[in-house]
Amino acid sequence: MNLLEKKLFRAQKAIKVLEEELESKSRLLYKEKKYSENIIQNLSDPLVITDAEGVVLNFNKSFLSLVADEDLTGRNIEDIVKNKKAFKNNAEISYTFRWEDEKRDVILTCREIKNQRNDTQYVFMFKDVTEFNKQLKSYANFAQLDPSPVFRVDIDGNVLNSNLVAIERFEIFDNFNWFDVSEVLDTEMAEKIIKHSRIYVEEIEHNDKFYYFQYRGIRSDNYINVYGFDVTEQKLNEQKIKELQDDLIDEAYSQGIAENSVHVLHNIGNVLTTMIGKGDQLKKELNKKATTTLFSKVLQKLNGMKFEDLNDKSFEALKSTLKTISEKMQSEGEKLIETNNFTLRESLRISEIISTQQKYANLKTRMNSLVRVESLIHDIVTMHKYRIDKRNIQLSLEVCPDTEVYVEKVGLSQTISNAIVNAIESIDEKAKSERLEDEWILEITTIKKGDNLSLAIADNGMGIKKDVLEKLFNYGFSTKERGSGFGLHNCANYMQSIGGNIEILSDGEFCGAQTVITLPIHEENEDKSNLVAV
Repeated sequence: MNLLEKKLFRAQKAIKVLEEELESKSRLLYKEKKYSENIIQNLSDPLVITDAEGVVLNFNKSFLSLVADEDLTGRNIEDIVKNKKAFKNNAEISYTFRWEDEKRDVILTCREIKNQRNDTQYVFMFKDVTEFNKQLKSYANFAQLDPSPVFRVDIDGNVLNSNLVAIERFEIFDNFNWFDVSEVLDTEMAEKIIKHSRIYVEEIEHNDKFYYFQYRGIRSDNYINVYGFDVTEQKLNEQKIKELQDDLIDEAYSQGIAENSVHVLHNIGNVLTTMIGKGDQLKKELNKKATTTLFSKVLQKLNGMKFEDLNDKSFEALKSTLKTISEKMQSEGEKLIETNNFTLRESLRISEIISTQQKYANLKTRMNSLVRVESLIHDIVTMHKYRIDKRNIQLSLEVCPDTEVYVEKVGLSQTISNAIVNAIESIDEKAKSERLEDEWILEITTIKKGDNLSLAIADNGMGIKKDVLEKLFNYGFSTKERGSGFGLHNCANYMQSIGGNIEILSDGEFCGAQTVITLPIHEENEDKSNLVAV
C-alpha cells in the first residue's frame, strides 16, 4: 500500500467515525428534547410557555388542572389571565383564578427566556396558594404550626409577631426589623401598601433557599401581614430548563461542525482517489518499459555489428530507431512532469480545503462578528470546489462586493454550506435518474433589497415535490436515507435568531431548486466600536 492509498484509507476511516459521531449526537439531541418536555410536564406547580405574542405553546398538567380547560393550545394567555401587570417581564403578582364557581388564589410570575432558535418566549409560573389562604382565614392570629413563614410588621418594618417557621428560618427575635432583609420594602412603600390595602410580592433568597413573600396591607390596624412561600424547587426546575435549552443549542452547533467536517473529508477523499488513479496510470505506463526494451535491442544489434557492416541503409535505420527512442523518452518525461504537476496541484488543493475548514472549525465562540459575505462565500466554495469540478458543474458566482452582515459566522457558513451540498447532491440524484442536462449548473448570486441582502443558490438538479417542500424545515424530517432531519431545521432556527430568513423554492420534481437566504445588511452608520471584521 503506497502513501496515497494510506492517506485515502485514513480519510475514509475518519469519515466513518464522524458519521457515527453525527448519528450519536442526533440521538442525544432528540433525547435531551424529550427530557426537557418531561421536566415541564412533571413540575408540581402550574406552568405555561407562550411565544412573544402570548400565544400558548406548551403547558403542564398542573396548569390544566388549575383552569379545568382541555383546549388551551393556540389560545392567547391574555384570554386566561386578565391582569395586564402579569405580562411585564419578571413580574410577580397575586392573582385570582375564577373557573365556573371555584376561586383559586395564585402567585403569578412571568419570565422571559430564549429557546434554542433564540426566539423570545415567556414562561408563566403559578404558585397555587388557595388552600394556604383558606388556612390563614381559619387561624386566629398566626398559626404556629404553619409550614411556611408567616409574620406581621408595622409601618417601620418592626416584626410584631410571627410563627415558629419564620423564627427558625429568619432568626426573628426581639428588635428584628424586616426592612433589613427586604430589598424593596421600606417605610414609604409600607405606607402605600397599608393606605391602599395593596398586595405586593417580593422574591428573596435567604440561606440558599428562595421565597416569595406576599405583603398584604391591613388599613384598619395599620400593619402588614407577610406570607412566605418556599419556591426553591421551582427555581431549581427553572434553572434546569435553561440548562437544557443551552445544551440543545450546543448540540445543534456541534452537529453543524461535524456535518461540515464530513463534507470536507469526502472532498479530500475524492481528491486522493484521483491522485491515486493518476499515479497508477503512470505506473502502468512505466512498467511497460517500451523505451528501455527498444534501447536494449539497439544496443544488442550494435554490439553484433562490425564497422564495415555499416552502410547507408543500416545507418538510416539506426537513426530512425534512435529518433523513436528519443521521442518515447521525451513523451515519458512529459508524462512524469505532468503527473508531478498534477500531484502538486491536487496536494495544494487538499491543503487549501483543510486550511479553510480549520478556519471555521476552530471558531469556538458563537459571538456575533462583522462578516464580509463575498469572502465567506469564496471560502465555502473552496471547501466544495473539487466536488463541483469533478461533476463538471458550471459554477456561476455573482456576489456583491464589500457587503457586510453582523452575525455569528459559523452558523452562517453552515447554512450556506448546507445549501451548496444539497444542490450538488440534487444534481447527483438527477444524473442517476438518467434525466441528463446539456450541462449541470450551480448559480450563487446576491442582490441588495433595501436593508437586506438576498443570497440565492440555484441548481438544475432533481427538484422537490410540493408535498415534500412543505416539510423540509420540520424537526426530524429528511429525504435522505441516512439523514438526521436536523440540518435544514437548525438552519431555519439560526436564520430566525439573526433576524433573517431561509426558504427553498422548486417547481417540482426534475425542475431544479433554489435556496434563498435573506440577511440584514450591516449599515456603515451603525456603531462598529464593538464589532470585529472577519
